[in-house]
Amino acid sequence: MRQTNRFPSAALAMAITAAMSAQASAAVLEEIIVVATKREQSMQDVPITMLSHSGEMLTNKGIENLTELSEVVPGLNINTGSGTTIVMLRGVGTSAVTAGNEPSVATYIDEVYNAAPTANLSDFKDVERVEVLKGPQGTLFGRNATGGLLHIITKDPSHEPELTLRGGIANFGTWESGLYATTGITDTVAVNISANYKDADRSYVENQVPGVHFLPENRYNVRAKLLYTPTDATEVKLVFSEEHYESSNNMIRTPLPGVIARTGEATPDGWHKAAHEIVTYNEFDNTHASLHVKHDFGGVEVVSISAYRENEYFSPYDNDGTSVFDTNSYAQTNTRFFSEELRLASTGDGDVHWILGLFYSDFSTYYDPLRVELPGVTILNRGEQQNLGKAVFGEIDWAFTEKASLVVGLRYNEDELTLDQRPTTINGNPIFPFTSLEEDFEKLTYRVGLNYRFTDDLMVYATASRGYKGGIFNMANLGGPPAPAVQPEELDAIEVGFKSSGWFGGRATLNGALFDYDYQNLQLVTIGSGTTTTANAAAASIRGAELELDAQVTDKLRLSAGVSYLDSEYDEYFGITNRPNPNGRGNVPATDNFAGNDLMRAPEVTFNGALSYALPAGFDVVVNYYYNDGFYWDEDNRMKEPSYEVVNFSVNWTDPAEKLKLSLWGKNMTDTEYSVYSTNAPPAGDNYTAAPPRTYGISGEYTF
Repeated sequence: MRQTNRFPSAALAMAITAAMSAQASAAVLEEIIVVATKREQSMQDVPITMLSHSGEMLTNKGIENLTELSEVVPGLNINTGSGTTIVMLRGVGTSAVTAGNEPSVATYIDEVYNAAPTANLSDFKDVERVEVLKGPQGTLFGRNATGGLLHIITKDPSHEPELTLRGGIANFGTWESGLYATTGITDTVAVNISANYKDADRSYVENQVPGVHFLPENRYNVRAKLLYTPTDATEVKLVFSEEHYESSNNMIRTPLPGVIARTGEATPDGWHKAAHEIVTYNEFDNTHASLHVKHDFGGVEVVSISAYRENEYFSPYDNDGTSVFDTNSYAQTNTRFFSEELRLASTGDGDVHWILGLFYSDFSTYYDPLRVELPGVTILNRGEQQNLGKAVFGEIDWAFTEKASLVVGLRYNEDELTLDQRPTTINGNPIFPFTSLEEDFEKLTYRVGLNYRFTDDLMVYATASRGYKGGIFNMANLGGPPAPAVQPEELDAIEVGFKSSGWFGGRATLNGALFDYDYQNLQLVTIGSGTTTTANAAAASIRGAELELDAQVTDKLRLSAGVSYLDSEYDEYFGITNRPNPNGRGNVPATDNFAGNDLMRAPEVTFNGALSYALPAGFDVVVNYYYNDGFYWDEDNRMKEPSYEVVNFSVNWTDPAEKLKLSLWGKNMTDTEYSVYSTNAPPAGDNYTAAPPRTYGISGEYTF
């Protein structure tokens, strides 16, 4: 059903009560080691609000890719639309899906920044862990980020030989297979490879137009690493990956129930049904190569990361979402991203830790072409945007007493933007001439923090920081000649938090944070007939709180829970939206003042909880619960996503030799109907992209 129950207000309290009232046990919560500050530390010692999940933990909770990560991270809201991943963290994110628009919440894979939103559908096969850092980032990482970052860390090669084969089947005719292999070649060289394939017989959305069938999910990826350690002080790592993905699932938009599209058609009866006269789908290929070199000179470590990534994307799209031809678009984009990061950092256990870095990137993206078709009209748009990014960043962490430390970081950033817009044509006739535009942006950002450890098990911290995201050109605006670049967005953040561990003999951790954001020049998108336009909202405010619990109640039972509260609003925003056409068909543009409205995609409350229990004879069961209080899809606060909940489970069996593992799993077991994307585009009117229904299957793996 579409609507769900109210937020289970007692759930977090029950989880905490269960953990804290458990009888004495020898079980101790395993320490989580992270590299959020570019050096290995216990997560409980890092004065940043963050979470870390191991690859195995994510698999057991039913989290197999980036788009599902919000189900285990408080305050994280990830949506997929037009084949792109849209990440919102604490209400901060980029709603644009146009070529060249970098996300406000950055994604890194093995310390390499991923600039293209169409390339962020990575799965979590053979992943060591995923770290989520909240708040502005820029004084420790190569590329700046306004709202935070997601860091996917994959397995490194081992000299100990290992071969794991896996496979599985699921509903919708889905089957998958894969392998992971690693071994040493010499005393100083080790390699690994991860290869995975997934295919389905049919999409989970049924097209009602005869003879037009949506594409099911088909994907494969290969990743290989070579590790060379000639001495204890030197490490060289070469990484290569290739990925292919195609599917209609996250592209299909349908008028919401009760909405009439511009063609006069309403939505078919059924949440997972649609009526498109063409096959809407997206297809992309990613290629990545990077070289990581690290050497410890004794007290100072030098790191160089050189990376190159290509992304090719193609998407035919039925913009009106009906069986009658009104507006179709065909986007072909190509992205090239090169980056070089050079870091110097202190090593050792002294009172002062510091890091100094240089970063350079060349990000080029172009439409080749963007084609929009209407009855009797074909519009072609070709353009290329290049962004040369340069930055110097650094941070120092000084423990000036045994209990207190001061963190100060700075970043200076330059972005040089160039747009070469070829003539836009209508039915082959140029309507706008060739245009070349240039614009430069520069910004100094900072991070200042004070941390105090009351005991070995309790630390409090306070941080003031500024985040920054550079401006962009509107490459997908077909309604006029190229306009000046949209201005950079900035975010000033104040945060106080605590991290506590050692509860009940080291069996539980409890962490919390309060934050206040002053958000300026938000880059927001208005969707037209086959086009998108990005503009700045003047200002917004976000305030919130988070609480996270992890408890090893007994040697068999583990509980975790997290809750996030957000209070967000636009302080100043006079702009354009789309509202229902007075004739009852589709939407039309409207101008209004949105000050006082909630931010888009910023749910007031989210909650996640997980239970894992070890049973006799090698069995264990894992249940993961996620609740979202609902949010608005638009700045007008007309399109409300109702509250919803998702329940995943897995029952796993491991043989006594710990070589064979079998799993029976299910996702969205309540078959909740909710949206992963929704817009107010004029051709379709208010529309939605359906989230996957209930899925279930069996999987297994064997390690030699």
